[in-house]
Amino acid sequence: MKKIILFLFVAMLATSMCFAQSKFEPQVKVGYDLGIDDDKNQSFGAEFLAGYRFNENFRLGVGTGISWCKHLYEKAGVSSITDEYYKDYKETALYVPLFVNGKFNFIKGGVSPYLSLDLGYTFFISCSDYADENDLGFMAKPAFGVDFPVVNGNIFVELGYKYQKRDWPLIEKADYSQLSIAVGYSF
Repeated sequence: MKKIILFLFVAMLATSMCFAQSKFEPQVKVGYDLGIDDDKNQSFGAEFLAGYRFNENFRLGVGTGISWCKHLYEKAGVSSITDEYYKDYKETALYVPLFVNGKFNFIKGGVSPYLSLDLGYTFFISCSDYADENDLGFMAKPAFGVDFPVVNGNIFVELGYKYQKRDWPLIEKADYSQLSIAVGYSF
């Protein structure tokens, strides 16, 4: 709990420092994540990032968001909860990530391809009783995207890979991976 409070304090401090600078660059985005391993999980959500642009090529920021997630596990077996046979298993939840983001644009101004990296921690809000023992943790999401300039900012699209650490007694290897697609606006 102390680590979470410290992380939130640092994130708020960094955000307030960014507001004091003329190079403050907030962004909003919506994204869809699709499971690419045995857990055919899907999620849809929105994120906000408060960033500081150090130069025309590099931005560093902190972000948060919320995602509604639907997980489908395709392996058949016997449920340890109900002691009944099942063909697949479904779960819904809300995920709240807190992360640090680094972004590197290859071209200064105009249409600009970029690489970005989110590193952080994801909190789990269960939408079902049987998923209460689910614990999330470390999250990493490298992405490739393109900025398209508009009147007062940039519209961007990106494609990424998301790794999510997860501990859950019902599944032996609970960590999962997703393909991430997003569109957003940088102010």
